[in-house]
Amino acid sequence: MSTLSSTDLTVADANITTLKSADGSNGSTPLQISSGRAKIWATFDGTGTPAVTAQGGSSASGISSITDGGTGIFTFNLSPALTDVNWCGLLNGGGATAYMQRGYEESAARTTSAYKTYWVNHSASSNDPTNGNIAIFGN
Repeated sequence: MSTLSSTDLTVADANITTLKSADGSNGSTPLQISSGRAKIWATFDGTGTPAVTAQGGSSASGISSITDGGTGIFTFNLSPALTDVNWCGLLNGGGATAYMQRGYEESAARTTSAYKTYWVNHSASSNDPTNGNIAIFGN
């Protein structure tokens, strides 16, 4: 059985606004919890100079920049870094005439500060998505 004390949550007008771990870290709002608690999420445009078009998540971590490695190759630079490499990255995209785009994680060892991905269209040809989506679940 869990015990909640008044230092574990913030209450405003009889509504819970923040839940925290016993040590006061890992604060979560009800919206973050109901949204699935992705550590980082973003949409991006990979055409031309790649750019994040929207982002959010459950922490101050985010995508600080995107490195373009050629057609369909992107590295998402994370800042601040994740605490460990035990995370799960999800990718998908679409847009224009190249719907059903898929992103794949680079096969090299993971890092806490970058997520390298490869993107292909429905014909399995390297492709830059106009509406790419990325989510990272982890620490």
